[in-house]
Amino acid sequence: MRKFIIIPLIFLLSACWHGNDPRPRMVNGSVSTNAGKLCVKAPDASDDEYILYVDVFDYKEQKDIASLDFSANPVKLDEKTCLPSPDIQYQADDKYAYRASTVLQKKQAKKINPHRRTIVATFFIKDVDGDKQAVDVLNR
Repeated sequence: MRKFIIIPLIFLLSACWHGNDPRPRMVNGSVSTNAGKLCVKAPDASDDEYILYVDVFDYKEQKDIASLDFSANPVKLDEKTCLPSPDIQYQADDKYAYRASTVLQKKQAKKINPHRRTIVATFFIKDVDGDKQAVDVLNR
């Protein structure tokens, strides 16, 4: 009787952990302000990683308020420089989420999954003496 229960259970559980998961890997980016502009940096970058899309989500409005599409001409990801961000007016004391979707071109060419990453930064905008500063919700 145990064989009839254990063997199907093993097959069911083994299907949960396959190594070719196509979902993009999510990583946390660091966020700051630089000369009044939002600056999001990736924790690391591969030499063949390019940015395809950037979105900014406003938690107060519960929708994407800005997006950039680089799919026609992808932008090379560099961990030392700020990622591209839409030029919008952020409101003090509001919460936002920045998402950059990237593609690893060598992995994509070889059909290795996951070949995409999503760099995410969730932040508040604080008004400090008239200067708006981004504060990462993970490092409050």
